[in-house]
Amino acid sequence: MLKRTILLMLILCSVLYCKQEAEKPPTEFELGINLFEGGDLTGAIEMWQIALEKAPKLAPAWFNMATAYDMLNQDSMALICYKKAAELDTADEDPWIYMAQIYRKQKNFEKVAESYENAIDRKSDDPELFNKLGIAYDQLGQYSSALAMLNSAVERDSFYMSAWVNKLIVHNHSGQYDSTIYYKEKFLSIFDDEPVSYVQFAIAYHYLGQEENALAAIDSALAIYPDLASAHYYKGLILLTLDKLDESMAEITRAVELVPDYREIASQDEELEPIKNTRQFRELIEQKE
Repeated sequence: MLKRTILLMLILCSVLYCKQEAEKPPTEFELGINLFEGGDLTGAIEMWQIALEKAPKLAPAWFNMATAYDMLNQDSMALICYKKAAELDTADEDPWIYMAQIYRKQKNFEKVAESYENAIDRKSDDPELFNKLGIAYDQLGQYSSALAMLNSAVERDSFYMSAWVNKLIVHNHSGQYDSTIYYKEKFLSIFDDEPVSYVQFAIAYHYLGQEENALAAIDSALAIYPDLASAHYYKGLILLTLDKLDESMAEITRAVELVPDYREIASQDEELEPIKNTRQFRELIEQKE
């Protein structure tokens, strides 16, 4: 199998390939690849459509055409083509992986999970796939399944930091704060400078009522990465619990400055009720981006 890897603007990478078959693919297949590499996505699609008129079961043409539609943000067409590629080459995990990315963009997490399940059926040794399936299960609120997948990722790569961090996140999402703290020493013995993990420890301590430990953990996160929005946001919650209203407001404001999505999160967060009637908070929430 000859594979070509092309850097894309909107997705990390896409593999354009042509399998060695009994017959060479139509000339238009290679012409489509050349146009794709030159940035002419529409022209590439037209060439692959002609190739498929001559060879309807040419799975690489369906996959490559899906990639071009994906880059053009034509999700429906991309999904149709990825599904056809998966149908024609049942052993290939790539169409399922790229379908999962589109479904994630659409926030259709059931389809994300289904797609990664299919990818894993075809490539069961890839810790990244287990990690991503674990994230999808977490977003569906299926925490036991999420932890099972993340554990599978760690079993395949014991130094896979993302899977370890996501385990902490899932424990917190499921309210298993003691479990998050239980893994703290083991995690820090492997990764002692990962800021998101310190935020997760701070969250666990916060909801266990250990605010001083929570504050120490969040300050550790900010020492590593001063512009981590989630750290500023949770520091605001912690400080509010400690009745430091002005400092709390400053941290929430900083979180919103760094990641504007925190404006909506803050507006709906019941923990912030003590400051929601203040002028500063109202101005922050009502501020136009």
